[in-house]
Amino acid sequence: MVRMLPRSRVAAVLTLGLGCILLAVGIALPLLVPPERPVPLELSESQLTLQDDEARIGPSYLTGGGQDGEESPQPVTAPVTKTYAVSLGEPADDESAAATVGVTSLRNDIEGDDGLLDAEVWSYRIDRKTGQSLGDAKVADTPATPAAPTDVAGQWLAFPRDTAQEEYPVFDNLLRREVPAQFVQTEDVNGTEVYVFRQDFDAEPVRQANPGYYRSTSTTGEGDPSSLYRNGFKEFRVEPESGMIVSVSEDIQDVYVPDGDGAGAESPELLSSFHGATPDGERDDLLVQAAELGHDRPTRGWGIVLTVTGAIVALGSAVVALRPQRVQRSGSPQSPEM
Repeated sequence: MVRMLPRSRVAAVLTLGLGCILLAVGIALPLLVPPERPVPLELSESQLTLQDDEARIGPSYLTGGGQDGEESPQPVTAPVTKTYAVSLGEPADDESAAATVGVTSLRNDIEGDDGLLDAEVWSYRIDRKTGQSLGDAKVADTPATPAAPTDVAGQWLAFPRDTAQEEYPVFDNLLRREVPAQFVQTEDVNGTEVYVFRQDFDAEPVRQANPGYYRSTSTTGEGDPSSLYRNGFKEFRVEPESGMIVSVSEDIQDVYVPDGDGAGAESPELLSSFHGATPDGERDDLLVQAAELGHDRPTRGWGIVLTVTGAIVALGSAVVALRPQRVQRSGSPQSPEM
């Protein structure tokens, strides 16, 4: 006859199995669902702008050979807005996505297309956690021409998650290469700490990596051909947990220098001078979004809870299930012989 296990031991065996399942799920959860959130494909705030109410615009941007009857146009002062519009889409997975970036520079005092100074559309793949380029890029930046292959290197749309207080290579779309951005300080913005990185430009030649830029050589004025150089600085304010850029300020001068004199010419011809920054309202909206993206998924915490709970349940159940069973002797008393 097969002896049946007590109900308490059967329950302990079942509970032991449940504890092992909880233990396994707790260990596997952070691996199957990483705590770090990739940048969402749909961002509520997907545009960064910079404004300068008194930008300087040189002759190469002015049409008609002059203005107000002048034969040789002179730089003008006008409000200018730079815009970086970003969209992420398919093909995409948890690690990467296709990125499209529209970069425009627009005079606000002229309506319609006549106020457009520059326009570029970039497309490439981006790492959704580090913000770095993952492959070949294309850019359409010259009127009436198709997109051309190019490279995007370093950081551009974002910094890595858990941004460190160190130097990062940051891509410049005019120079078509990365330029080091040094960490300079932290700032408190509406109660949130942001990191400030500064990128300096010292007579950086545009033609070196961007020879196809159709304004790389001056076509105005008289004398020897001139080549374009970039001077000034940019400052990026980054929410460190998410790595998202929440504002940018620029003091940039793009100037033509006669090729025969080199970058140290005393009388360069101005292409543009821009000293602007992201408006405070837009910065605040981007900062709120960045703070939300910087919060990890709670999978690591839930994994610890499930692991500890599973271990306790499994250990307690094992003690009950493996405890020696007490054998009770039973029998009917013998009747006295008659």
